Amino acid sequence: MEKQLLKIGWNMHSKLLNQEVLTEEEALDLMRLIASGELPESELAAILTAYRLRAISVPELLGFRTGILELAVRPEITTKDLIDVCGTGGDGKDTFNISTLTALVLASLDVPVAKHGNNAFSSKCGSSNVLEALGIRLTSDSKILEKCLAKTNICFLHAPLFHPSLKNVAAVRKQLGFRTIFNLLGPLVNPLETKYQLTGVANIATLNLYQQALAEINNDYAIVHSYDGYDEISLTGKFIVISKNFTMEVFPEELGVKSVTADSLVGGQSIADSTGIFKEIIRGNATLSQKSAISANVATALKLKNTGIRWEDAYQQATGILNSNKLEYLVNDLVKITNGN
Repeated sequence: MEKQLLKIGWNMHSKLLNQEVLTEEEALDLMRLIASGELPESELAAILTAYRLRAISVPELLGFRTGILELAVRPEITTKDLIDVCGTGGDGKDTFNISTLTALVLASLDVPVAKHGNNAFSSKCGSSNVLEALGIRLTSDSKILEKCLAKTNICFLHAPLFHPSLKNVAAVRKQLGFRTIFNLLGPLVNPLETKYQLTGVANIATLNLYQQALAEINNDYAIVHSYDGYDEISLTGKFIVISKNFTMEVFPEELGVKSVTADSLVGGQSIADSTGIFKEIIRGNATLSQKSAISANVATALKLKNTGIRWEDAYQQATGILNSNKLEYLVNDLVKITNGN
């Protein structure tokens, strides 16, 4: 079996070195091999480097996704109509944790959320980093996750707990020091395969890739991108939203919202700094720019779930939550639940 797996790996490696595109089935076989742990680290590094040198195709992306989900830990959750809010990262903007805060606001508005996330790979503080710093225990226990959803409308899925077969990949990614195909795969491999998905991408090429991939996956999605390079709606300039049911390509002012500056969205230089900013926001002390950026992403998620709602009205709903300290109570509840209280 081992020899057969290594033969598959060598064949795939040779094709990639020759700049050939794998079929979806070949990509699936390759991901199974990677997950088996039988592939030497040097071979895995070469494969990841090959994808650094050329764009991944839609069939390859879908094949890799299937391979990861095949081996994922699947929590037993009865809550329906979940949404995930997750970006690909890679914009190099080092913003505060907009997607995590977007998820919390959605939960406060009675939208059930299953937020897939991880520690930082290419930024200073990932969603899992800040959640743990707040005292939220990350777990794969279905009973705890279900309780979080029942009490707070949100649960957090720390990727390594649900994709243990990829443990060997993390070390190679760290050694390589650049973004890999696994950054692209992150938003596509939520183990609960949520019905709704708000995904941010950092460039137009990834926007096009995701639009094709998510159309194949056939869930209700909205892909967002700010043209100045953010993988979320930053309100620093023109942005685009593409979904199954609606498309927006607008400047903030066209929606009655003021633009913000890039400096006003910057996060901390460490996990401690980022957590400090996060705490101020959930206490109702967000700056106007921070509230605006979060509210814009929340509004888009609400419109994804209810196309009949006006974006402007959804924006105001989000702002109302951020003007209160409801998020602090929600986070405190999550700390208690995940720590067995």
